Amino acid sequence: MVLACETFSAARNIKLADESGPRPLRTREAPWCLHNRTPRELRQVDTGTELMFNSLQVEVSVAQAGGGSLMEHPAEPQADEKVSVWRLQCHTDWCMRIREACQHRVDQWLYGAVGVKPTTLRALHLGPPEVVGRALIDGAEPWRTRPTCGLRGRGSDGRFLTARAKEYPSALCRSILVAVLKGLRHRIHRDGVAEIFSPDHAQLNWLTHMCSQSEAFTLQSYLPDYQRA
Repeated sequence: MVLACETFSAARNIKLADESGPRPLRTREAPWCLHNRTPRELRQVDTGTELMFNSLQVEVSVAQAGGGSLMEHPAEPQADEKVSVWRLQCHTDWCMRIREACQHRVDQWLYGAVGVKPTTLRALHLGPPEVVGRALIDGAEPWRTRPTCGLRGRGSDGRFLTARAKEYPSALCRSILVAVLKGLRHRIHRDGVAEIFSPDHAQLNWLTHMCSQSEAFTLQSYLPDYQRA
């Protein structure tokens, strides 16, 4: 499961020569929004926060009901003042207290990304840490060459270079899927299985609707995260 990263991105702290980039919307001391932001920026923060809490609600509900989850978000920045999902109380004091909660750090270039992109994945209820950790290690491609160019500023087409890191490389997608399946298999061997869930009519309609919406969205091209008004 993936959180909306746009309003948390450390790229907002990069100073561009023409000062055309988006400015920070959150800090560690003000994780929900900085003061004196524009109405458009407030809408961005509101959308990002709603997406984050929707994701957390689904993830925690699944784990508490006996399932497991794996959530990706950029790794915690080195600068203490910068915001990060991994520094929020809802992660440190709530999610990390769920059974078999653990974090795994990877660099996405080892899976084919054009940038280094340090990344953290949080596993909930997927067995001991080594189950998911081993799957992520096995899925990496150590023959790849570490990128030397950062994804800062704009390319020749005028788009922000960070857009290149917007989608997961295929090897990381595969590794995440394998990690979840191996975690669930470990749980089944250790704990057995529960009664099969049978959704009611309303739940089935919701699942069908979400599936169709996801399929339609993934067939469309992505717009830039940051669009000037």
